[in-house]
Amino acid sequence: GLPPLPLEKSFELWAFVGDQPVPAGTFDARGDATAVIPIGKQETLDEAPVKFAVSVEPRGGVPKPTGAIVLVGERF
Repeated sequence: GLPPLPLEKSFELWAFVGDQPVPAGTFDARGDATAVIPIGKQETLDEAPVKFAVSVEPRGGVPKPTGAIVLVGERF
C-alpha cells in the first residue's frame, strides 16, 4: 500500500543491527500495490538484524536514513 513517489525519490530498505541502520536495497512501489526489492550481495553483519524499516530517500539510496520512515517491522 505504499504510494508511488516522484521520480527523484525511492524507497530504501534498512536492516537494523542494534540501533545502527544498514542499507539493504532501494525499490519503487507499483500501481498494483506490489513492490520488488532487488537485493544484491549484502555486507556481512556481525549480528542478526533486530528490525527492518523503509524510508523515503533520494533515488539510488543513501548510506544512512535521511527521509521519513514509512514502515517498521521486527525481524522474522
